[in-house]
Amino acid sequence: MVELDALQRRTLIWAGLAVVLTAFDGSVLVLALPAIAGDFHARVPALSNLGSVLALGSIGALPLATLADRFGRRRLIAVGVAGFSVANFASAFAPTLEALALLRLVAVCFEVLVGGVATALIVEEAPPGRRGQAVSVLAVLAIPLSRGRRRASRGANNLDKAA
Repeated sequence: MVELDALQRRTLIWAGLAVVLTAFDGSVLVLALPAIAGDFHARVPALSNLGSVLALGSIGALPLATLADRFGRRRLIAVGVAGFSVANFASAFAPTLEALALLRLVAVCFEVLVGGVATALIVEEAPPGRRGQAVSVLAVLAIPLSRGRRRASRGANNLDKAA
């Protein structure tokens, strides 16, 4: 059985923590939909559009991910976590639903960046005999990320039924 050295363990832990933060952040939006609807006096179609805009954030992560080869994966993960943290903080002060959508778009871009670069980092750092296991751990940690985005549009439909 192949053992991980201290650097590999730290890398897996930090990459896993970054992925958990992005997954948590993506899931929180679903819980916030009723408050968002109330604060912005938004109807269901506007909230559904918000979910659609967020899906575009993944596209923004593609050119950013290419910077990992130039500046390093660890550094880009740190920038990604900082990026979605700043965007989320700023979203608390969004004056309109459109401004909130733009800030959340930026946050999603950085969240997807972190997930992809963390996976690449784990593939590079894990020993060949443990790569599958390491990537599987990361995938399990990211499950709420993929579910949270799908729930956002369903949450808007549930608000419509409650209204």
